[in-house]
Amino acid sequence: IATLVGSAPSMFVTVALGNGIEKIIDQHAELSVLTVLFSPEIYLPIIAFFIILFIAFVIRKIYFKQ
Repeated sequence: IATLVGSAPSMFVTVALGNGIEKIIDQHAELSVLTVLFSPEIYLPIIAFFIILFIAFVIRKIYFKQ
């Protein structure tokens, strides 16, 4: 169960990125780095992933003080 919970955020980001790139390709838009990065299907999951990382870091600092 711990492996599933730990792997879920990275799986979510990977699937969201693939889905976002697929939508850009389906729209026949020009596929460039800026188009991909500024697409909401791409940057929202990345931002969510970094928020989850930050929360995990804060929780680790609070509960595992040495």
